[in-house]
Amino acid sequence: MSSEVTVYDALLGFSAANIDEKGDTGSTKPPTDVYDAINQYRASIQLAESDPERFAAASTHMDEMDGWKVLGRVDDISTRLRVKALEDKPLSTLSGGERKRVALAAAFIALSDEQNAVLLLDEPTNHLDLSAIRWLAECIKLDRKMTVLCVTHDRAFLDDICDGVVELDNGNIYSYSGEMADSGRGGYSAYLEGKEARLANEDANLRAASAKYRTELDWMRRQPQARESKGKARIDAFYKLEKATQPRAAEANLDINSNDGQRRIGKNVLSVKNASLRFGEKVILDDFTYNFNRGDRIGIVGSNG
Repeated sequence: MSSEVTVYDALLGFSAANIDEKGDTGSTKPPTDVYDAINQYRASIQLAESDPERFAAASTHMDEMDGWKVLGRVDDISTRLRVKALEDKPLSTLSGGERKRVALAAAFIALSDEQNAVLLLDEPTNHLDLSAIRWLAECIKLDRKMTVLCVTHDRAFLDDICDGVVELDNGNIYSYSGEMADSGRGGYSAYLEGKEARLANEDANLRAASAKYRTELDWMRRQPQARESKGKARIDAFYKLEKATQPRAAEANLDINSNDGQRRIGKNVLSVKNASLRFGEKVILDDFTYNFNRGDRIGIVGSNG
């Protein structure tokens, strides 16, 4: 039967399988790596008075494997990503957002000493508060040996951490770097500026090609004999030009105002009067009254979670 994996186990890279293989993680057996040494040390703390030899051996392993430095990093990262208070909880009991933060913390703990590491991030700022997002951005920017491939809708985060953006558009790949942008920023700002310049250039080329196409089309219509005997190269060029004058596909735009032909009558969307909501001792709303009207921009501010 597999052991229950705690958050701290996950931060140190342990799974149910290798916890079972290690058996008593508080034993005095030589640790397999620095993370195993930390796990043994944490277990030995509980037995420091009854088994001082085990505690001494675990402390010696920590000295030999530079475990104190790694332990400090584990504590720092888990605190910044708000998983420190969850360390002794079983991983299976966490919410999706909590698991996301644990996974992110574990990745940075494992990658901190890696050389030329590659980190793949899928919406990393989800479930993070502002301070954690800033910390994450600083970690990425300071580690120049780490390559980051990031998928995110957070434009500010992209602007902060990325020195390039890759766009897939109509089967073609375009790249944008900070050197291309007037702002000097390589994230979303460079993408917007670069794409605007690219589309403007494409429009100019399309107008020039369209003007030439009209001339060549007139020639094609007026010179049937020349087409057959003297103008084969020009005919081939005409058909290539004809393809070049095709307008690019219009970008799909999401119409958030569309409601399938239905119209909301009146300005008021929702009226709340004297509403209260609490979970145990935690008060969410207390005697809350507000009229939500069409077109309102409402921000909810506070710590995530």
